[in-house]
Parts: sequence; structure tokens; C-alpha cells
Amino acid sequence: MPRPVRPTDSARAPRTGTRRSRGPVAALVVLGLLATTAATVPSSGANFSARTVSPGSGVTAAADWVAPTVAVTDPGSPLRGTVPLAATATDSGAGVRTVQVQVAPNAGDGSSYATVCTTTTAPYSCSWATTGLADGAYKVRATATDKADNAATSAVVSNRVVDNTAPTATLQDPGTTLHAGDVALSATAADATSGVAKVTFQRAAAGTTTWTDVCAATSAPYGCTWSATAGTYDLRAVVVDRAGNTATTGTLRRQVVDPHPFGVRPLHTINAGTPGRIDQGDRLVLTYSEPLALDSIVPGWSTGRSPQFAVRVRTPAAISGGADDTLDFVGTDGSVTAALGSINLGDNGYARVALGWLSAGTLRATATAVGTTNADGTFTVTITFGALSGTAPTTVSTTNTMVWTPSTSVRDLTGQSGLTTAVTQSPGAVNF
Repeated sequence: MPRPVRPTDSARAPRTGTRRSRGPVAALVVLGLLATTAATVPSSGANFSARTVSPGSGVTAAADWVAPTVAVTDPGSPLRGTVPLAATATDSGAGVRTVQVQVAPNAGDGSSYATVCTTTTAPYSCSWATTGLADGAYKVRATATDKADNAATSAVVSNRVVDNTAPTATLQDPGTTLHAGDVALSATAADATSGVAKVTFQRAAAGTTTWTDVCAATSAPYGCTWSATAGTYDLRAVVVDRAGNTATTGTLRRQVVDPHPFGVRPLHTINAGTPGRIDQGDRLVLTYSEPLALDSIVPGWSTGRSPQFAVRVRTPAAISGGADDTLDFVGTDGSVTAALGSINLGDNGYARVALGWLSAGTLRATATAVGTTNADGTFTVTITFGALSGTAPTTVSTTNTMVWTPSTSVRDLTGQSGLTTAVTQSPGAVNF
């Protein structure tokens, strides 16, 4: 039997009541289809929207399935202390919501990352405190999430070395007594993590804290040459590793002497009584160009004040033809024991007797000496006069010029003898 023909929509009888709008339902269907498509089709990079066509019930739904782009800035290596970290992130759709900067030990897997900071506004940066971490290699990355919850992870920057441990170093002894000129300095240094960058050798005048760089070395063996001048110095080495950590060695105090025969400087006196007269307490100051071996001046002298000896001043008799007073250094028994040479005092009569034209006068004073090494490397022997005996001292009011002839017996710290060239007091003065 033939199938009845259904009337067309236009031929159907109209339904009674209000007709329900299909707009929201259509929108939901479209969104479902789009979601299904997004789950099965690779992203094209496009943005899509869906809306109803029913006036009065329009709904627009925008979709962003494109992940942001993100990159982490290389913090450098090696690192120490507080380190700045930074990342860049962009999103062409919904916009960047958060950026996280993360670190992990270099050998760790993805689960080992720890978040250093989370930032929400550009520039995306923060500080990484490394002092609580173990020294070693680390890797850094950044993640970005947009406002549609799409996420991306940057490429990893790896093998960034953290080193917060100071290096170690030891200054080698260059020798007990050094000669002026080229002096070899050396040190041992090590750093287990970032490595040694430089070892700098320094000097300071003995007992001071003003350090001056002498020379430096950037590779092992760590050594260099110091152009040393005479004097007493404190020496040390400062080592810096490649992360910027530093360490300073202990100090060595060493004497630098002139390798050539030492000389003398002009002499002078210091008065303690009547000007122009030799009195107890007067001092005579003799200066050498470098430190001396004390026991070569007075036997048995090793430190501090010397053993006692005597100063002798002789004024010759005028009738003998002698004109100048002389001062020398003798033992208490009359033998010469202080190797300090002799001094011509000029024609002044420091020990002149009443009938000086007929007889000579001799004045004696007990004496001790103190040796001092000066900052400029010179060495001063200060002789202090004690009790007087012999001819009574005479007051001299005229200016005279003393001439000092050093002894050939005195030695420097290396055992070398000095020059015996006489030195003249300049300018002349009323001495003692």
C-alpha cells in the first residue's frame, strides 16, 4: 500500500502556545563541537568564537588554546650570594597571568625543580639566595601560564655553578733574610668548585695595615717576582676564586737588606744636660743603611739594650801638635769592644785640662746602645752616656763638624762588611 505523504512544514497546522527559542541550545552544541575538534586536531594558532543568532539572547564565547611563549635569562656562571633571575613571556591571546622561575640540581629530574618566585607583571624577575645551597651545578627554567590556563615551559639553562665557599691558600716562605732586588714569591692555592682566578701578593711596612699589591699570578704554580727594596716587611697573599670568594693567608715578616756593602748616614747628638758639654744622659746617634748583626757591634748583644761599654773622649795637648778631639768606644778594661769606629770632634776641647797646652785630657763615660730598624730600612744605633769619669767635661760654645769613620768589623745580617768611607755631619752644630 502506498506510504502516506506527510505534509510540509508550511502545510502543517500551527502549534498553539509560545514557541521556545533554540538560540542557547545551538550555542552549546557549537561549543561542544569546537571542544571536540580542539581535542582531536592540532592547534592552528587561531582564535575562535561562537554566538547565537537569536536576537535578544546573544552569547559570545571566545576560546584561547595557544600557549604563551617563555624564555629564562641565563644568570651566568659561577654564582654566589644573592643572584638576580629573570624571564621573558608573551601571550597574544588572553595574556600572561603568571611566570615562575625554577631551579634544580643539574643532575635532578623534572620533579626536582623548586620555584624561586612567581611573578604576575613584567619585567618578570626576582632574587635567588644561593647561600643556603650546596656548592655545585644547577639548572634554571621558567614556566608561564596565560589567563586561559594554557602553560609553557622554557628551554633549560644548565650547568650554572654555585660556589659560596672561599678558596684556600698558603704563602710560601721566601727566606729569612732577603736581598734587595728581585725576590721570588710563591703560594699554593685551591678551590674545589669554581677554581682559582688569581693570587695577589701584598706587602706592608712591618706592623702597619696599609697593604700594597706587589705582583699577581692567574695560573698555577702561583708565583711572581717582587722588586724589593731594603726594609722590614709583612708579606701575605690574597686568593680570589672565579665566583668572587676571597681568602687571605697568614703574614710573614721578613727583612730585606741591601746586597751591596752597607754604608752610613750623617750622625748627630741629643743633649740631656748643658748644651755644648758632654753630660750623663747625652746620646749619640749613628745610622747605617741597613740592619746589622748586633753581636758584631758589641759581643754578646742579641736583643734589647747592649752590654755596657765605654765612650772615650780625648783632647790632645796643644804642645804635641794635635788639634782635634776624638771619640771612640772601648771596654771597661780599656780594650776596644764596640765596633762603632771613631769620631773626630774637631778642635773644641771637650776634655781640656787647665794646662791643656802641656798635657792631654781624657774623659770617659759608661755607655749602652739600642738598635732600631727604621721604616725606610735604615738601622740606628743610639748610644746613651752614663756616669762620667776622668777629665772634667768642658763646655764648648763653638760650632763644629763631626766626622765619623765606621769600623771594619761590623757586619750586616748576611755577614757582609760595610763601607768604611767617612761621613761628615751636615750641617755643623754645637754638639752634646
